[in-house]
Amino acid sequence: MRARNSEPVVTTIEANPSEAKLAKNKIKALIFTPKDQKGKFIKLNQVEDIVLSSSRPEIAEPIAGIHGLPGQALGLVEDGDSLSVAAIDNAGKMVAFDDPQFSDKAVAYVYAVKGKDLGDAIITATHQSGVSATSEITVVNAADTVSTIFFMEIPFEDDVPGTPIPIRDGQSVLGGRFIFLWAMGYDEDGNYVELDPDEIEWKSSDESVAVVFSGAVTTKDSSDWDEDKPVTITAKFGDVEQSIQLIVTRKD
Repeated sequence: MRARNSEPVVTTIEANPSEAKLAKNKIKALIFTPKDQKGKFIKLNQVEDIVLSSSRPEIAEPIAGIHGLPGQALGLVEDGDSLSVAAIDNAGKMVAFDDPQFSDKAVAYVYAVKGKDLGDAIITATHQSGVSATSEITVVNAADTVSTIFFMEIPFEDDVPGTPIPIRDGQSVLGGRFIFLWAMGYDEDGNYVELDPDEIEWKSSDESVAVVFSGAVTTKDSSDWDEDKPVTITAKFGDVEQSIQLIVTRKD
């Protein structure tokens, strides 16, 4: 088919990601990049050149992209609750639709897809020439999207919790003290996922050095120790686990 306005012919569309997990009631960005027969990016004049559809819209449904308004830019909040549509240039930078040089810059388009119910759906991006690409989406409960765990320490003063602070691997903790670790879950896109405390398994590598219960780490009395001792605290949520090493120091 001859491309209108002497545009190059779209022969393939690259989908990123080609498969992904999406939390129910959350939103994920899908990026589609049209390419010519040489594998080079093709710049299109408008986002309507590519149309999205879902094999099961009751499971996962495109909610932005072809429905985006000119001038919108990418706005993905941390919890994945809202996303507007944007375009991406060769340098990976966002291009607003009201940019005068939009058609000269845009080589990929960002679309928003919302998870509506548990199950599988195939999102298809189709160019007006008939060329298409797919992304397989599995909608799961939010907890099933957790891919990593990050630790913060919650300080206490007079039994009142304070603002969480970073805690580093290898941090020193005086023997006979108590610290509280907060296990924070994140999905593969870096979105925060709240973890059910009852579903987290905590473990100490050496209970003669420190014990842990629901994130509360109590170090043993070290007044008669000859040297500082390391201990590894592990939090496991489903198939995902993360560990941090603490150095329990001697009391002088």
